[in-house]
Amino acid sequence: MDNIWLSIIIPVYNREEKIPAFLDSILSASFDVLRNIEIIIVDDDSADESYSVCEAFAQKHDIVSCIRLDANQGPGAARNRGMDAARGNFLFFLDSDDLIATENLGKTIQLLKNCPDTDIFLFHATLEGAGSPRVRKHSSAAAVEGFIPFEEFISGAPAIPMTWQCVIKREFLITNNLRFIHIYYCEDTPFTASSLFYANILYLASYTLCRHMLGVADSLIFNAFSNKKRLFDDYACALSAFERLYRASNDSGWHNTLLIQLYEVLFFLIGALSPSELQELISERNSIQKADFSELSYNIYSQLGLKRMISTLLISILDKIDVLCDGGNRAFFLCPACPRSIMFSETLSQAGVGIDGFLDNSPRDDNPAARLCRDNGYQVLRPEDILAEKPVVFIISNSNVVRELRAQFSAMGFLEGKDFISSLSSVL
Repeated sequence: MDNIWLSIIIPVYNREEKIPAFLDSILSASFDVLRNIEIIIVDDDSADESYSVCEAFAQKHDIVSCIRLDANQGPGAARNRGMDAARGNFLFFLDSDDLIATENLGKTIQLLKNCPDTDIFLFHATLEGAGSPRVRKHSSAAAVEGFIPFEEFISGAPAIPMTWQCVIKREFLITNNLRFIHIYYCEDTPFTASSLFYANILYLASYTLCRHMLGVADSLIFNAFSNKKRLFDDYACALSAFERLYRASNDSGWHNTLLIQLYEVLFFLIGALSPSELQELISERNSIQKADFSELSYNIYSQLGLKRMISTLLISILDKIDVLCDGGNRAFFLCPACPRSIMFSETLSQAGVGIDGFLDNSPRDDNPAARLCRDNGYQVLRPEDILAEKPVVFIISNSNVVRELRAQFSAMGFLEGKDFISSLSSVL
């Protein structure tokens, strides 16, 4: 095998039906491309035939190797095991239901060869599986391809990039001891955030490398309802990682990026509250001391600090709804349609706030997220269909969605006068 330039690492858990399509999307590349690549599949002790399927590919293709963990440990541990086994100069971490943009794999290998000292290459990604495909861009800071300073990238980044948007130098990860947290949920963004923080050389590519599948019905997040305790603990752990990165820098752009991530993680934590925890927070609504989000001066590791963060956000949302509704119709729409929105809606419903439904640009039944919301009794409407409903409040958890919906609603004249739209950050 020639010098390995790219190790593609995939954690697998109960994916016997998904793995062949993923592997075929890579193996369909030319020999000249494949001789520079290795594929490492880490089976996280699947209960189905995932490992056997992967082994069958490994027996036919020298560039494919399979590792099986002795016990289920979550995608963070599986990715780390793949990282330890990797021999490539650069690593690309994907999900098992993703696909590679095969037509761009060859020029990616050439890009790595041309810029071997780069710490992180960032790529656009195509989001598929929930309506028409759309592109998730890595940044709006630069219109052309090339190297970019960290500060300029962060100023234009809509959010922390996902692992499937980053190709990272293996030596760089080893030198800085960068690893995935051993958790099941939200193990990816703390890793990419840490990698960005320590990187000296960033390169923005102007094309898509990953075709990321949205709304996969048997994915971890679609099954989060069944284990809210684990969801809460994992997102609290991720929050600790973001807080440490926040403290490690005085850069205002970096702080703003991490604060957006902070609000989105808190959104999950609120949705993962148990009924007793929620009632405790509501009972203390008028007496609890609110956390200072502008300084992040509390101790994230203490339960009191975490409780203050969650209660501040939840109580601020409830207070804002009280003001806007003014005793009238309390129903409103939460965006976007997804499993975490359902969990958050259930929490607000227990707090006395009724939710009619969700907004989504692809509300059809072939969108698994929209179908899941309908199965749980919620409407799922397009933004242009919401005008007749006259909702009082929108709460939006995702910064990308805020930007997209603001543009849509402004074009329809919906943000004029009394109409109100907010991201979680602007609630505070």
